[in-house]
Amino acid sequence: MDKIEDKLKWIGNRTDNYLKLLMNIIYTSTKDDDKREKAEFLLKTALRVAFFLDFYSETLDKSFQKEGNKYKEILYKNVKEKDKEELEVIEKRIMNLFDYEKEIWKKVLDGLSISNKEIEQYWKMKSADSLFYGRITKIFTKDKDFIIPIYIYTRILDIVLDIKEYESDVKDKLPNILYMKLSQRIPIEKILFNKKEAIKQAKKLKIDLELKEIIYKMVEEVSSFDFNDYEFLIERIKQKSEEFNKEFI
Repeated sequence: MDKIEDKLKWIGNRTDNYLKLLMNIIYTSTKDDDKREKAEFLLKTALRVAFFLDFYSETLDKSFQKEGNKYKEILYKNVKEKDKEELEVIEKRIMNLFDYEKEIWKKVLDGLSISNKEIEQYWKMKSADSLFYGRITKIFTKDKDFIIPIYIYTRILDIVLDIKEYESDVKDKLPNILYMKLSQRIPIEKILFNKKEAIKQAKKLKIDLELKEIIYKMVEEVSSFDFNDYEFLIERIKQKSEEFNKEFI
């Protein structure tokens, strides 16, 4: 299996549950099998665009950039001009993430101080690709707009993944929010690489309470959203926030 096929398989496994959640929104919105099939095609394609361009940003491997651009071309050929224009605006925001992510992470690895505002901005931009997927779902959900709930869900999901994958991220020197927060309080050479020990450090420094407060506010932000037949979405948001809490028990 070559590296592109290997990455495609990895993306499929990584995004399986996420795609199912997005498709649940589509299935609740339309009974038209053709629309459902097209929505799944577009969402799968969009996920491949985002991940391959992210791989390129991390490795500067031109083959990943080529693959990402290939899927982007396929995506834009299969949406209306108005949808394409709005998706391109979101795309520019996502591309800015890659540069910002490198900038912030370099500061952390260099032992320079970073502010809460910088971490919050990084966290917001880290999940910006979900705005892209949310805009695609809007093509099929008529007047119902799920962009914000999807974005909130993804922001919480991303930090849960950062906690779960703390050790592998640190080992591979990949951006990690928990590591960033710890670097604000203690020298990086004193940050522990073991996840359980790092969590103990975070709890001692009350970093867990800071993150819980941010997540609580995000859940509150969508509490007034009219979910109606889409209650499963707010339930998934709450479940993911509880999953975060369990990481710190």
